[in-house]
Amino acid sequence: MKPVHKLFISFVLVLLTNSSQAQSLTSKGTIELGGEFSFSSQTISQSTTSSYNPYNTNRESYDVLLFSPYVGVMMGQGFELGFMPAIANSGSVTSLNLFLAPAYNISASGNAVPYFEGLIGYSTINNGRSAGGLGIGVSGGVKVTIGSSGLFLFSIKYLHQSFEEERDYYSFNPYYTSGTYKSTVIYNTIFAGIGFRIFIASKSLKGK
Repeated sequence: MKPVHKLFISFVLVLLTNSSQAQSLTSKGTIELGGEFSFSSQTISQSTTSSYNPYNTNRESYDVLLFSPYVGVMMGQGFELGFMPAIANSGSVTSLNLFLAPAYNISASGNAVPYFEGLIGYSTINNGRSAGGLGIGVSGGVKVTIGSSGLFLFSIKYLHQSFEEERDYYSFNPYYTSGTYKSTVIYNTIFAGIGFRIFIASKSLKGK
């Protein structure tokens, strides 16, 4: 048997034989630390209202890379409260996010732990102008325990962000006029992500 095939089989066996670690992960008091990289094609809608342009909507698409560090604590069996800062970049636009991330982890007999997560917090963008606004979202996926304290993470994440900017305008035809208009920028993004985390089980903390 080729070495690559042996390595693959060994990896699968590890995934299938660590069920006790999955139970430790979802126990009250367990701490989870790590990070995640996510990728997406993002759609941006920008709506403007003003005295000279009552309504206008533009749509653009970008490829986005999102990096999300994470720290969370199991508050009860399977119930987790996390904090997730995140930075996203799509070339000309950079977004910074601070999210609270309450989650529910489903206890399973194997070492794969499905989870569902909510996201709510504050987001900022810089696209030549800086603006802040509310960010909300949902996430779901699977955490796979590796060894005694490792996790591989596979996730799908939806994120909605809305920012309102006030801009100046000037018109020279037929007469010089000036004023302001509001520009609402909406980001709707679906991310596919992978990550790695470690967890410190509550029984390990008590044993120290």
